[in-house]
Amino acid sequence: MGPEPTRSDFGDDAAYLVAKDAWNQQRANVEAIRAEQVRVAQEQQAEMQARATAWRANERKLLLEKLPEWNDEATREAELRGMIDYARSVGYSDERLAGDLSHCDYLVLRDAWRYRSLDTEGKQKVKEAEVKTAAPATGARRETRTRDKDKKQRERLRKTGNPRDAVPLVAARLGL
Repeated sequence: MGPEPTRSDFGDDAAYLVAKDAWNQQRANVEAIRAEQVRVAQEQQAEMQARATAWRANERKLLLEKLPEWNDEATREAELRGMIDYARSVGYSDERLAGDLSHCDYLVLRDAWRYRSLDTEGKQKVKEAEVKTAAPATGARRETRTRDKDKKQRERLRKTGNPRDAVPLVAARLGL
């Protein structure tokens, strides 16, 4: 839409009046379009708010179905405080927590919070195992006993020639 026509733009009054009337009509059309755009935007905003309110109500209903203990306000508030502290500790921002969370988000966050709280409460300091050193030459004695046992089994095998007497020797060699 161009600037408003003036009398000096036209040589005669009839042409000016026609141009002025067309300009006024165009301005009225533009104002009507803007008004319609504002009305549609307001309608869309109201519709979006109604949908968001309905969604929140449905999510609350689903959450209370899954967590009937949250019908007690004191329990719900106590758990929510713990969940919020936990969520912040793992990196949730205040903006995210203030936004709309689905019932699934609440359930997962609650389970994680409860697991973490049980995990940290249940941890006890594990007593370090004492390292016991072996007495000197303990390994040498064991080796000597093993060698003596092998020697006796070999002698027995030589005397009897029975394959059953060879089994313990073979097993010892294979580390069985």
